[in-house]
Amino acid sequence: MGERISDEQELTALALRTMNDSTFATPDAGAALTVIGYGLLAQDRAGDADDWRVVTDGYLAVSAVNPHMHRWQLSLAFCKALLSQQQGLREQARTEFEVVAAMDPLLFSPLLSTKVIAAAFWAGIMHLTDGAKDTAANCFRAGIEAGRRALHASDENAIGNPQLPLSFGFQELAEVADMASQCTAALLNMPRFERSPGQFWRQVDTRRFGLATWAKNLEKENQTLREALRRKAA
Repeated sequence: MGERISDEQELTALALRTMNDSTFATPDAGAALTVIGYGLLAQDRAGDADDWRVVTDGYLAVSAVNPHMHRWQLSLAFCKALLSQQQGLREQARTEFEVVAAMDPLLFSPLLSTKVIAAAFWAGIMHLTDGAKDTAANCFRAGIEAGRRALHASDENAIGNPQLPLSFGFQELAEVADMASQCTAALLNMPRFERSPGQFWRQVDTRRFGLATWAKNLEKENQTLREALRRKAA
């Protein structure tokens, strides 16, 4: 947060230069691919991501040689899921979220747990909407556990030196806690879902931090639920 280039054109140009100048199985190449993927996401261009997916799948297939490469593989896997979700490929997105939810962010930093928790949340919401309550509950619990582990991790890769903390450390830890609380709210309010889906959403939709796509994706899941209820009523 607050540490990235704000000019999107310059950021994309830098990513492309980095891709051209880097060896493929390196953290630099992964970082560049991630920037390009999130650029497609921000521009609602999921349908133009086929070539990006091919290159990304190749990068994800490489065994990570260090924590920094693992960091970008996790981010790329999460970006893939978001692009599938944006494109309306719901089952594919759910599967991809489940892959991310099973990854270990602590191999790099507890701050990376935001992606794992969000992936667990979205997989859980999709399973819940589809009627798979037990699987949904397990997803929400996985998100809670990822948050708990992150908040119990050592300072080194979260806030750095406690006497002179990283500028973004506590802010991103706050997001970890907030996202884990979202999974908690979803888990605890599951009994409300069948009785009153609207009340369930009001209890769960309390996030203050995080991804710009959150509200848009939540509305997509609401729409899926509304369509299912209409079919059931008919």
